[in-house]
Amino acid sequence: MKFIIKNKTDKYLTLIDFINENPDIVDNLNAEFGYGYTHEELLDCAKINNTRFNAMSEEEYIFGENGTKIDQIFYYMLKRGGESDSFIWNLKSYE
Repeated sequence: MKFIIKNKTDKYLTLIDFINENPDIVDNLNAEFGYGYTHEELLDCAKINNTRFNAMSEEEYIFGENGTKIDQIFYYMLKRGGESDSFIWNLKSYE
């Protein structure tokens, strides 16, 4: 799936920043689907993924194709769209 993620800040941010700012993504997935993912597992995957969000940028990202924990979690939870202090995200396409 392709997502548009916008960094609303004037600072370079990472996927780790995104996850730390939005811990409810994991909690909501676990509650809704009965999974047992932890915030720490997602952070460990983010360290490997190393996605960057440039300051004041809106860019396309693909999640859901590699079968990692980030892919599994973001596939379900980011497609609903959302906003936090530093980010706005929404689904671009199911490609």
